[in-house]
Amino acid sequence: MTRFVLDASITTLWYANEPLSAAASVLLEGEDELHAPDLLFVETANALWKKQLRDEMGAEVVEESLAHLLTVDLVIGKAATLLKSATRLAVAARHPVYDCVYLTLAQEKDAVLATEDKRLLRLAARESVRIWSPGRG
Repeated sequence: MTRFVLDASITTLWYANEPLSAAASVLLEGEDELHAPDLLFVETANALWKKQLRDEMGAEVVEESLAHLLTVDLVIGKAATLLKSATRLAVAARHPVYDCVYLTLAQEKDAVLATEDKRLLRLAARESVRIWSPGRG
């Protein structure tokens, strides 16, 4: 069993109709331990809302997707407890704090960071955090 920290780029793919959606959904099918900071829900909702604004998703699909996300077996960490180290990393790396929260959680849990965010993938590699991306397998 592998421990993963998921970011919103992954959970958004679960509900979007995009080329990497099926590959990202593999994480839902396994027996792996899935972790995420509590900010995942807000970031995913925002990404789905943007898709609805661009007519890529209907409002009902957005609501159904968020209802499903709330049922996924995730181990939720509090972003507030990660904020100090995430901000320190953000300052050093000149990278957004919210991304660094995911990275810090992955470091804390000795987990694989699952993301499709290219900038976050590069930062995770520089920080020697193991990474998984549906675009890479």
